Amino acid sequence: MERQFEGIGVCSGFLMPHPPVLLPEIGKGRERDAQKTGAACIKVATLAAGFAPQTVVVISPHAPLFSDYVFVYDEPVLTGSFARFGAPDIVCTAEQDTELRTAILERLDGETISAGALSADRIARMGFDRELDHGILVPLYFLQQAGTATKIVGLSSPAMDIAALKRIGQCIAAAARDAGRNVCVVASGDMSHKVNRESPYGEVAEGAEFDRLVCTALDSSNMSTLYRMDPVLRARAAECGYASLVMLSSVFENPRCTRYSYEAPFGIGYCVASFEPE
Repeated sequence: MERQFEGIGVCSGFLMPHPPVLLPEIGKGRERDAQKTGAACIKVATLAAGFAPQTVVVISPHAPLFSDYVFVYDEPVLTGSFARFGAPDIVCTAEQDTELRTAILERLDGETISAGALSADRIARMGFDRELDHGILVPLYFLQQAGTATKIVGLSSPAMDIAALKRIGQCIAAAARDAGRNVCVVASGDMSHKVNRESPYGEVAEGAEFDRLVCTALDSSNMSTLYRMDPVLRARAAECGYASLVMLSSVFENPRCTRYSYEAPFGIGYCVASFEPE
């Protein structure tokens, strides 16, 4: 049943992890070890579909990443496959919302934040892929499975300071209003990659601590816990979801959060949550 959003702007937001192993065609049984995460991704994808958004903005830490530039995919039709994960037949395709993309770029320019795409030559020279990255593809897979057939805008979560990340989130919200869109924002990101001894990257105490602090912030809807986090802790935790999460949290003035799951079955933290305006 659709929860029609009255008006324009960002109607909802979701934190979703992006391990391709969640897809049965890739996991080949291992996805059952992350059953809570898979079920929660289906849950929030269904919630997103219920808002009937016109566009989904997906923020990914695996898009081309810079410390002084927000990369925004620019193809009119955005597509990508899971070929590098052994499943070339699984392809996700969506039309880009070029009007919203332009509105986001204009808002970022107004904040003197450099943003845009890269030329084909530069993409090739820097070793990037023109296709959608798996940080976008995994959430998009669940969204499309749930029936969310919308346009999308895909952008990176740059390696900028917290103040800049918050401004980017605010620009996304303002651009949604500028473009007259009902928008859902998805922050793609895994938590620490060093939570426990199951991790192929090793285990550090900061891994579990980082994930605990993120869950505390979500459970209390208190983003100050997130914003005050020690950057050394974040670095040692080897996370890839913090910047996306800060951007998402700043889309709403006072977000109300609901956490649906957290687990680290492979030593990498996976957290699924929703954000709504208070």
